[in-house]
Amino acid sequence: MSQCTCVNKVHCECTISKTPQPGLKYFSRQWKTFADFRGDMKALVPNYSALDGWEPCTLDDWGLIIIDMWAYVADVQNFYDQVFAHELYLTSAKRRLSITKLTSLLGYKPKPAVAASAYLKVMAQGTQLIKFSKGLAFRSAAFDEEPPQVFEVEADVNIHSSNNDWRVDTEQLNGFSSDSAAGADVEVDAVYVNTKYYFRSGDVVLFKIDGESAAYHQSSKIQNVLSYTDSSGKKLNKLDLSSSIDIPNGTLSSNVQIYRANLSQNLWKQSYFSGDPKAVDGNQIVLDTLSSKISANDELILSYQNEYKYAMVESNSDTQLTIQGATSQMVEDAEGNDVPVPIPALKSLSSKILLDRTIDNGSWVSANANAIKVYYSFQKICSLELPSLTDFELDTSVHSTLPLNQPLVKNKLAPDVQQVFIQDSQDEALRINATLDYDSTNLDIGQAIEHASFVPPLTIFGNLVKVSRGESVEHEVLGSGLVTEKNQFFTLKKKPLTYLNNYNSASEQGIESTLKVYVNGVAWDEVDNFYNTGPTDQVFVVTHDEDENTFIQFGDGNRGARLPSGVDNIIAYYRFGAGKSSPPKNTINQMVQPINGVTSVTNPIASTGGSEREDIEDIQLLAPQSSLLLGRAISIEDMAVVARSVAGVSFAHASWQWQDKQQRAMVCVWILADEATALPVKQKIRSLSHDNLPFSVEVIKPFELGLSLDVSIDDKYITENVLSDIYQILLSDTGLLTPEKMGFGRALFRSQIFEVLHSVSGVMSVNSISLLFYGWTFPWNSSAIKAPTGFVWDFINAGVKVNGKYLVPPNVEGAE
Repeated sequence: MSQCTCVNKVHCECTISKTPQPGLKYFSRQWKTFADFRGDMKALVPNYSALDGWEPCTLDDWGLIIIDMWAYVADVQNFYDQVFAHELYLTSAKRRLSITKLTSLLGYKPKPAVAASAYLKVMAQGTQLIKFSKGLAFRSAAFDEEPPQVFEVEADVNIHSSNNDWRVDTEQLNGFSSDSAAGADVEVDAVYVNTKYYFRSGDVVLFKIDGESAAYHQSSKIQNVLSYTDSSGKKLNKLDLSSSIDIPNGTLSSNVQIYRANLSQNLWKQSYFSGDPKAVDGNQIVLDTLSSKISANDELILSYQNEYKYAMVESNSDTQLTIQGATSQMVEDAEGNDVPVPIPALKSLSSKILLDRTIDNGSWVSANANAIKVYYSFQKICSLELPSLTDFELDTSVHSTLPLNQPLVKNKLAPDVQQVFIQDSQDEALRINATLDYDSTNLDIGQAIEHASFVPPLTIFGNLVKVSRGESVEHEVLGSGLVTEKNQFFTLKKKPLTYLNNYNSASEQGIESTLKVYVNGVAWDEVDNFYNTGPTDQVFVVTHDEDENTFIQFGDGNRGARLPSGVDNIIAYYRFGAGKSSPPKNTINQMVQPINGVTSVTNPIASTGGSEREDIEDIQLLAPQSSLLLGRAISIEDMAVVARSVAGVSFAHASWQWQDKQQRAMVCVWILADEATALPVKQKIRSLSHDNLPFSVEVIKPFELGLSLDVSIDDKYITENVLSDIYQILLSDTGLLTPEKMGFGRALFRSQIFEVLHSVSGVMSVNSISLLFYGWTFPWNSSAIKAPTGFVWDFINAGVKVNGKYLVPPNVEGAE
């Protein structure tokens, strides 16, 4: 019953409506119920003399029935009074129409659905130039329960068969690499050569690296020669080395030359006699014989056990070495006396070699001369090879050009190549800005690329065509103008109207409409509203309802010109079709109308850029915030609002952070969007902020993490239905575990998951929650988990298990 104590029960103070407190999502206006209204009317009976003596006592009493009916009417009116009252306030409104009407008072226009775009790879034949005109249509296959979508060419493009494709010469890219830091050397203990070059065990070889100093001239001895077949079937000889050599990281195998010594010689091994040169002395060595085949500037390799030293000859001269010292021998003279007869020293000529460096250190001394050997007369045999690349990482700091393995012939009819696809054997592709260098047979890359991984062989495709979603409607008659009528409006027949991303357009949202309206054959201009327009301005305003119908409204003669009278003189040209769902790669492959000379079309990369219209929660949040900008982004919160207003951004967060690259604190704006959206967000913020404001725009990256939930389900409920409800509450577009709902830089509390799971009908209890990380399972013991800086948890792709069953198929190798 009502607690009202007012004397006048009908017009009491309790029924006077009061303005709710700001920001409430719900407020109560149902101050009475059916029983309250019924009781109040019955309590008023004694106040009316005409009803003296009447007292309702039976259910079929007409007086009681009338009271009950009026109580029912009052209860229903009271209920809907609350419903309609909620639609009058932005934070409590539930209907999109109510929200857009309220935000229009602030001048806020919700973002419409935006069409996706894609790049097609076109293969042509013949010698003639093929023109793809603007509006040429292609159709995708059906995907993900979505019907086929129509994409159209955005601008005229010329295609020629000579720009079809080229193969990257990966042999020239095949180099020595390691996971070490840039500039570090690669330690190599085996090398590969073509099978047509003969080597044998025991050969001493010299390695030289093109473009490197003599410091990288190294030598080793071949221990084994083995036959080797790589993954592509290429046959090579593998040379196992007795000692490793160091090769600079990133050196191409073709730049490493291998030389073999044809001659060798020992050092002087005889005992040392005073006055003779030593076998090893500083930068001087003495051979055991004369050698006329060693000259100045020749290269030598000295070996000692399993060590090798490289040196250049500065001079070769003859020197005498004592084999046996001078002695005397007693002989009898003619008188029979023993007299000493001197015997001169026995000497030999040998070669004394002066080197360009000192070698007598460590074990490299004359005492070990009998173990030191000299190799010379080197002959270049071949360049090294490597097994075919199993993977290739494109980084323009290392590879600014890609060599092609076929001659480039410029066709006079063919257009210049500006963009290409790089596609590998695993059907992974990358679109880059690049041009062809016909002189060097190279592809010159025109943009910075870091760590793009491919699996060779690599193919370059040069015929690219940009298309965007949306089917054209030509010459749709909207109706007839009537000069005596104000604010005429018309409705497009097809929906939704196609909007395209165009961050260079005048639109604050970074989009442009495909709608063109002609009045008596003259195009009128679209404006956001009629503010600041005059009576002769030929403009119109476009609005959309909650069903995405498009309405076109013209001026009233004061703000915006009225339409001139005529019959069917209002004509529209536009495209329809937009939204987040967009075809995956290799699905846009049907030409609506075939073109002679075109053999195939497809999109090697999935279409991107599509987005749904702004949802009502975002409108409720952004409309008040954007109204505070007043055309300038001053605070950190302003920058987040500006970023969020750009089409394709589903979440934005801004904060002061220290940037290591720039070595200073600056505003970092994190966005949940495609990588391509970062640039237009940066441009938009820069246009609304101070020129010297330091800030950066970073794309939030997904961090795959899965969940395993142990849940007790009531036997009275169908398990599949309960699991479906859990999926909706956790992983649907509005689910707790979506990036938009979790937010950026915020902790995800375990209690939040318990709370939403317990709200699902049929869930009796949540017994445990575990974390899944690439096949590993960890108990979630802490109260909350927080993603690393720059990341947001990605539960959708990692997968969520309930009682051992995935709610969504995980994209994780080795998952059950």
